[in-house]
Amino acid sequence: IQKSNFSRYKEFSWVFFVSVIGFAITICLASYTLDKYKHRSEPNQTNLQRRKSMKRRAKKYAIDKMGERSVYSFFLGKNWCGWMIALAILGVQLWVLFVFVIGAEQ
Repeated sequence: IQKSNFSRYKEFSWVFFVSVIGFAITICLASYTLDKYKHRSEPNQTNLQRRKSMKRRAKKYAIDKMGERSVYSFFLGKNWCGWMIALAILGVQLWVLFVFVIGAEQ
């Protein structure tokens, strides 16, 4: 941490967290743009069918990887209550991580 010019783990954690979020957003936008560019000449109906098929496969893959009983599976649904539960759990996990980072500095 000191070699990277960070004086505290707290600073490093924030920079790392923002970097990961920024990287994820960049990958998402690049993927969306590339998909739009690759399939720009297809008719809308074919494009719609392809997207629905991809969405079903992606949802099945996500459920297979994280499990049906995981709290993160709520992110795949459309129920706002499920999203609130998943976001609350994610927030608690980040808070606990932050508590450990603060404890590591002392």
